[in-house]
Amino acid sequence: MKKAYLWGLALVAGVLMTLAVACNSAPRIAPETLKGWLGNPDLLIIDVRQPADWQSSTTKIKGALRLNPDDVKSWAAAIPKDKKIVLYCS
Repeated sequence: MKKAYLWGLALVAGVLMTLAVACNSAPRIAPETLKGWLGNPDLLIIDVRQPADWQSSTTKIKGALRLNPDDVKSWAAAIPKDKKIVLYCS
């Protein structure tokens, strides 16, 4: 039982480390760059702010698709792969 628990803990730690590396290595773009891309039909902006942050915000990008980051497993596969995708979380 203890051995299985340690394997499970190691697996969770590995997944968390992988996510941390992926988040830190994601390319960033300047707001001016994104403004230049607006209106491009090959661009998909996804607002992934937490629901409370999104609801309380007075600033939203027109045309952005609002998706809950806690449900990424349910919507990630449906995102078109032929578009430039920008995840917005600030």
